[in-house]
Amino acid sequence: MKLSLRSICICSLIATTMLAYGQRYVEKIRIDAKVDGAIYMLDKENKTATVFGCDVKDGKITIPATFKHKRETYTVTAIGSMAFAGEGYKTVTAIEMPQTITKIGNLSFAGRKELKSIAIPDSVKSIGDRAFEDCSSLSSITLPPSIKTIGHAAFQRCSGLQSVTIPPSVETIGDMTFSKCSGLQSVTILGRISEIKDFTFWKCASLRSISIPESVTKIGAGAFAQCRSLNEVALPQNLAAIDSFAFEECASMEKIAIPAKVSYIGLGILSDCNALKEIKVECIWPNERFLPITPPANVTLRVRNGDIEKARQVPNWSNANIVAIEPTANASQPQAH
Repeated sequence: MKLSLRSICICSLIATTMLAYGQRYVEKIRIDAKVDGAIYMLDKENKTATVFGCDVKDGKITIPATFKHKRETYTVTAIGSMAFAGEGYKTVTAIEMPQTITKIGNLSFAGRKELKSIAIPDSVKSIGDRAFEDCSSLSSITLPPSIKTIGHAAFQRCSGLQSVTIPPSVETIGDMTFSKCSGLQSVTILGRISEIKDFTFWKCASLRSISIPESVTKIGAGAFAQCRSLNEVALPQNLAAIDSFAFEECASMEKIAIPAKVSYIGLGILSDCNALKEIKVECIWPNERFLPITPPANVTLRVRNGDIEKARQVPNWSNANIVAIEPTANASQPQAH
């Protein structure tokens, strides 16, 4: 029976939907002040404030750096959960944030389909879960060098995005962060991330190129599934694990090399990659489950010298063009699962 990404996706999306309206996304809101049309929750001890909404003028939201309330001056340091996700902000096309903001909360700008531009200040350290989800008119975004974490599905379905550069400061990118960004063509990851999580770039149908740093040791389930324009991806030499369906239905992919340090490969990572011309397996032969069920026409499978017979025993691959490669020089090669 052919394995499919569908069942995994359904389970994942159900779980996401259940969490979307739970406490993971919506913090407890206490409105302490309303100043010049903006509403805030105050930290009276530290004299800081989280903004939960403000007036819209000519399609633009301008968040102040400071404001006065009852003779005290407060600094605005965070944008609260769902702050600008309500119906009252449907006409917003631009947002201006001060350099005092360090946190953008969960769902803070979700669903703002008219939003075309946003400048994220250099002070921001974290972008919350689904913060910009469904901002379909957002054509570009500059992530500042201060950001350390980007949350789950933060830019999901931002179909207008064409390119993204992840700065070196980023340590964590959540699952599904750029999933269904149908216009996204190129991604450069400069950060120190160790993992590309589940479904991070799922259904990025226009994605042609991605630069993955050597710090990455794991690629999650469905991470690049259905990226139908992705022609080739250079996997980092320190990669240790590729989870199930990671590259499923990458219909334009012509070659892929699995590095020598990989010790785990999940089910169907190359399922329905019918344009493949070369698969190079530099690691110890892992299992038969990662190959396409039927060899693509004219594909060459390159494996370690001692693994040729194992490869020929894979169902439907006995008559495929399977040749030996020299193992990577001086590479440590852990036992595969």
